Amino acid sequence: MATTLNNLEIIANWLKEKVCSQLTYKKPNDENNDNTYEYQLVNPDVHIVYIPPKDIIPETRHVSPSIVVQYDNNKTFPKESKGMINIRLGFSIWNPGLHSSGDYERNVDGYKDVMNFVQYVEDALVKEELIGPIRIRLEDGIESGPLKEQGVIADYYPYWFAYLTFTGEYCKSTVHKKYDHLL
Repeated sequence: MATTLNNLEIIANWLKEKVCSQLTYKKPNDENNDNTYEYQLVNPDVHIVYIPPKDIIPETRHVSPSIVVQYDNNKTFPKESKGMINIRLGFSIWNPGLHSSGDYERNVDGYKDVMNFVQYVEDALVKEELIGPIRIRLEDGIESGPLKEQGVIADYYPYWFAYLTFTGEYCKSTVHKKYDHLL
C-alpha cells in the first residue's frame, strides 16, 4: 500500500543505495577544537523528514554530509487511483577549505561541493525516472537552489546547504466499502 511514510522510505533507500554510496565528502571531527579541521571521507547519510540532533544521533550516522528526505504535501486522486507527492531534499556539506598533503588552507569553496552534490542527485533522478513504484514527474520540472534565510543565501561557514524539489506520482489502490464483503 502506498503511504506517505512508505514513499519517503523508498526514496531514502534509493538515495542511500544508488546515489550516496557513489559519493564521498568530508565529515567533520566534532571533537577537534583547533584550526586544523580534522575530517574523514564518508558517504553522505540519508535521513527522513528531520535530521536527528547531535545528542541522539547514533555514532554510525552523521549530520553532514547528508540528505534529508522531506515532503511538502501529498495529493490523492481517488477516481484515478493515483497520488502525487511533492518531495524536498535538503543537502548538507561540511568543508572549511582545502586539505592537501597534510596542509590546510581555509577558503569558502565549500559551496562548490554542495552544488555538485545537488547536480549529481538531479542527474540520477533524471536517469532513473522510476524509483520503485514512484514515477518522477520530469514534466513538472526539478527545482534546486541554495538554502535561503529571510530571502538571502544562508551563511553557516563551514557548512553549506541546498535543496532540490520534485514531484513523484504513484498508484493508489482504492477499496470501496460496498465491496468489502467480497474481499
